[in-house]
Amino acid sequence: HTSIHTTTAATTTCAGRQQGGKEEEGDLIVFKQRIEEQHTERVQQALVMANRVKELEGAVQTVTKELSEKNQLLESTQQLFIEHEQSWSSQVKVLTMERDTLKKRTDEQEITAAETARTGE
Repeated sequence: HTSIHTTTAATTTCAGRQQGGKEEEGDLIVFKQRIEEQHTERVQQALVMANRVKELEGAVQTVTKELSEKNQLLESTQQLFIEHEQSWSSQVKVLTMERDTLKKRTDEQEITAAETARTGE
């Protein structure tokens, strides 16, 4: 399909100039060479782009893998934090109960001591 178009375009151009048969043939050859060079150039550019796409896909896979690893690390760190937080929370409850118990005992001892001092025992 393309060759028909290029030949027609070249023939029209040459016929427009009304040059001799040999010159017309030479123009066609030059025109055909130019088309082939452009085609080769485009194929090379396409190959370069295809390689670049492969490189980028590889980079995306690497980044995705790293991101996944970091997410897993974050999740395990969060889980660890939650466990520690629960542990600290229960330790605080135990310590608070112990403090309250000690305060109660101290208060009772102070009352007992005050009563003993008042009654003179």
